Amino acid sequence: MEECFASIASRLCQPSAPAKQAAPAKQASSRARHLEFRTDVPQERKGENQLDLYAARLRQAGGLAVLLWVILQLVDWCFPTFARVRSAPALWSFFLFFYLCMPGQSGKSAEASVAAVPKQTAAKHGPSDIESFVTDLQDRLDATGPDCAQVAWRDASKPNLRLKLAFPKKPARLLVSMQIRIRDQADDLPLVAENGSGLIPIFCALGQWPLWLPFCQSASLISQFAPGQEIWLVRFKIAFITADCVLYVGIHNRLLARGCVEILMSSPPSESEGCNWLGVHVPAKTAQLRVPINSFRLSLRPASMLDGSINLQADMVDTLTIEWIHVLFWQTLSSQVIPIVRGMQSKFIGSALDDFYNGGSEVGTNARSFFADLAKDIRCFLQGDSTST
Repeated sequence: MEECFASIASRLCQPSAPAKQAAPAKQASSRARHLEFRTDVPQERKGENQLDLYAARLRQAGGLAVLLWVILQLVDWCFPTFARVRSAPALWSFFLFFYLCMPGQSGKSAEASVAAVPKQTAAKHGPSDIESFVTDLQDRLDATGPDCAQVAWRDASKPNLRLKLAFPKKPARLLVSMQIRIRDQADDLPLVAENGSGLIPIFCALGQWPLWLPFCQSASLISQFAPGQEIWLVRFKIAFITADCVLYVGIHNRLLARGCVEILMSSPPSESEGCNWLGVHVPAKTAQLRVPINSFRLSLRPASMLDGSINLQADMVDTLTIEWIHVLFWQTLSSQVIPIVRGMQSKFIGSALDDFYNGGSEVGTNARSFFADLAKDIRCFLQGDSTST
């Protein structure tokens, strides 16, 4: 058995091509510097080279992930009790962290604390510019939706889950389309309540993510254009590994146009630290890894104040390139997020999240008012009254 395991490990972790590997770290560093300082390299070619380097760096990490999964399967077979423990939300959140963060580019150790990130205003960026950005983001997501015939979707659905994934090449990307029903996982979780509780307010309060989201260390507001329109720097830490992510988060009431409330997320382009993006300067990395999100959309179609369907769309760079791991991850994630949020909902009264929304601060009061208006609009939509929305 030990010899078999050693053989599997060596095959998974060895490079795909048995070519000479003289000073690989030095070569990667030299190539990275070349891409950084060469200004005459076409942007498209530069991006392709960076993606190639990005994927090569993570081939070994992907092999280790496969090996870890094989080990867990064997442990489940030998110790059935452990299989139930391993399905706990915290452990799958651990899987989530490594799925998203380990394929990132490694960088210098964090030299600046999150608290040192200066908050900026949106004074140099008008509403029309934000609207153009949001429209472009929505158009890109619509162009790769589950009904797009030009996308080679793979059906990975399960009971109570509609899941499709696609793996376009050149460059390698991962497209995800997922649909779940809230009542299949929780029957007492409100969509939104006037006091700031509920699925949408809890999920969208990024500043309070460290309260309930495993491994989220801090969230710093970079800029707020309006309630529900913000840019955040979110930082994660597990053991000795740290990662951060610059995120635009927008909540859009599209009940009249599409019968849903949309939550959009997107990150600035890779290696844009110090550049202007949406009217703010992208902060330098505060962690070892910076995790980008190309485009992400959650569409919630309410059926009642306690139920609705959630449609998720995501477009990511596929650095792992192991399709069955992607399928397993998204199938598992679909059953874990709502129970985690429901756990925070049960502890809302008297929590720091309650204090944020109802403690009298200007930011919290404005946010609570925003969600109170959204709750009224959802009720009017459910009653068939379109005058308020």
